[in-house]
Amino acid sequence: MKIEYTTRKINYFEISPVYLIGKKVEDFFTIFNLIKSFQDQKDPKRFHREADKILYMAEVKFDIEHQQIRGKLLNIRMDVFPELMDTLSDIVRDIDAAESEGIMEPSHFILSYKNGSLILSFEFNQYGPRISDFTGFLTNKAQDLNIFEKIEYVALCRDDLPKYKRRINRISLLTAKVHKDNYKRINEFDQELFDAFDTAAKVSEAEYLTLVFSYDYRDLKGSMNMRTKVMKIIEKFIGDKSTSNIFSTLKVRAEDEDRNNRIKEFDLLNIWVKSEVKVEKKLKSRAIVSADIFQKMQDELNKEFAR
Repeated sequence: MKIEYTTRKINYFEISPVYLIGKKVEDFFTIFNLIKSFQDQKDPKRFHREADKILYMAEVKFDIEHQQIRGKLLNIRMDVFPELMDTLSDIVRDIDAAESEGIMEPSHFILSYKNGSLILSFEFNQYGPRISDFTGFLTNKAQDLNIFEKIEYVALCRDDLPKYKRRINRISLLTAKVHKDNYKRINEFDQELFDAFDTAAKVSEAEYLTLVFSYDYRDLKGSMNMRTKVMKIIEKFIGDKSTSNIFSTLKVRAEDEDRNNRIKEFDLLNIWVKSEVKVEKKLKSRAIVSADIFQKMQDELNKEFAR
């Protein structure tokens, strides 16, 4: 029978526990031993309950050879379930679940501790746990161990922005999209750009504001004025990567210094290290085959970070 595949995105984070005095990374690993023991003993403490969902870390395994810990963080929904529909007959049926059963949405992860730093490879699942759930779950399970004060994390990014500063010459098009709750922060970058978004916000009740600035790049004055604004934005991003979250879209079409000034589109938000992998699905349930995604996550982790 034909094997079916689906595409999954993998995000990468650097994990930085703020250790208490005398504690170190080896102590951090004891949390996973504790979680595994809860799992093996079916201890009620293996779950972390939050509002209408339950978090659970399953299939925790230590890979000593590669200096990794891998497993699945599960988001188990216990409230309202979806239904199943046959698209040929339009017949709809319930999911017949026992009272103790829930809808499980997993995010596979690999935590690499090679060379003393903690790099987390984390599957993106639209309905599954987030990185904040991962750190929150570990914090909850470690609260009696007195190992760290908190766990900090940062998404890993490519160092492309300084190169963009050098490569971007005369600009012919700028497309900027901002959520209505964020547009006032544009003032942190440029007053004139903020004024443009402020005017748009006053005449629109849209959820997102999108502005497109188009130039004849041969018109040096207008094009170079916008380039100055773009350089200020890039400088801000370089100084604080989190400021890029203000924008939903930020793309520039400009002459590219590295391509003999041929026009190229630069996506200023596409700076995060991410991978896309095609992974095998189980035939009937269509769930992801864990062994397959773990192997491909391992391959990508090695390719990106030599781990």
